[in-house]
Amino acid sequence: MEYREGIFVGYRYYDSAHVPVRFPFGFGLSYTTFSLSDLQLSSNKMGDSDTLKVTCRVSNTGSRAGSEVVQLYIAKKGSVIIRAEQELKGFIKARLSPGESQQVEFTLFQRDFAYYNVNLADWHVEEGEYEVRIGTSSRDIQLKAVLTCTTRVKAALPDLRAQAPGYYHPSARWTVSDADFSTILGRSIPARERVKGAPHTVNSTITDIQDKWFGRLIRHLINQQVTKIGAKDPYLKMMAEKIVNDMPLRFLTMMGSDSMSILQVEGLVDVLNGHFLKGIKKLRKIAK
Repeated sequence: MEYREGIFVGYRYYDSAHVPVRFPFGFGLSYTTFSLSDLQLSSNKMGDSDTLKVTCRVSNTGSRAGSEVVQLYIAKKGSVIIRAEQELKGFIKARLSPGESQQVEFTLFQRDFAYYNVNLADWHVEEGEYEVRIGTSSRDIQLKAVLTCTTRVKAALPDLRAQAPGYYHPSARWTVSDADFSTILGRSIPARERVKGAPHTVNSTITDIQDKWFGRLIRHLINQQVTKIGAKDPYLKMMAEKIVNDMPLRFLTMMGSDSMSILQVEGLVDVLNGHFLKGIKKLRKIAK
């Protein structure tokens, strides 16, 4: 499976690509209204061993009691590394009576500003200015403050702006080219088709095993289970039908009350690979 989207999943994609959404990440409704104010940072600098305290005030400005979830996001403009527009780093739920205010406090560490550096095999901070954003959803940012991060750990930044530009500017119609994906993968893209005649494993998909009569039988039995599911829930049936072709055999161990053991799945794999007696012995061992 090729996860070409990389880090751009969920709100990280929609916010970075500026795609209009009906319900932003973190969105919620209430019978009252709230306001945020008085954002304060304990420091405007952040070092390797520093701790940053972030406080703000949330007020119930309506006529009913209610709750609001105050959310803290971190953003870095002009980042050299591939990074989302902003990332959630904390949230606090406050329940307030009409006219009541409460100060909420977040604690941030250097790790909250870090990315994983493959060459270091560790987390690393890209030095520069970061923006602390406070809001009630990823699209309702009401307060902002800037601080500077520094680090004593020196490392070459994975600057792929020239080699994989698509990852720096995702859009509503964003598609990832083979060249971009190969660049962030760090190697050539593996063959998309299974090598014909290669042995099957517990990671072989239901599509892979269709080259054997026993594989087609397994698929038929799974389709029968999907049909049973569809009798009660057509939406679940539709989802199951879309998933089943790319489902690895090991997933048969996670199918509820009808699940197989991993040893049984290995027995099926043995039969698929022509080791009939070996596979039957494993299945009989389970039966005992």
